Amino acid sequence: MRYLQTYLYCVLLLSNLGCMCKRLDSTPQPPNHVVGWQRFRDQDLWAKGEFVLDQGESVEHANLGITIIKTIPSQKCSDPWAEQPSPSRAMLRIYRLPEKRLLLEGEFSPGNTRLISFNFPVDEFGIDSILVKEINSKDQWVWFEVLE
Repeated sequence: MRYLQTYLYCVLLLSNLGCMCKRLDSTPQPPNHVVGWQRFRDQDLWAKGEFVLDQGESVEHANLGITIIKTIPSQKCSDPWAEQPSPSRAMLRIYRLPEKRLLLEGEFSPGNTRLISFNFPVDEFGIDSILVKEINSKDQWVWFEVLE
């Protein structure tokens, strides 16, 4: 009976050790130049602006504002059943000016995220997507474009 208890204790201990996760900071270099609120073409897409914002910073134009709430580093878990490391993400808040009424708050991964999937009033603001180009979770900044 004592051997069975020891065996079960070891199995429990090893299963808990396998679930350890490690923070993996992304550290890309920032771009040399961004255009701000200016319409431009990026490959096949039209953008209304391009920005690099630090955590806590905002950018505003006309009736819209965007704040970087926080950056979230990727994690690699040692669990044998764990998936690939999650990508770094950024928590963004989009709000209506001048009253700063919240329109959307969510996590964005690198790549193009269509705002209609968040029930965002796309037609009212003339923006369709947020294209996150890079997230630096160590220095806590996000490079992104606002697309039409």
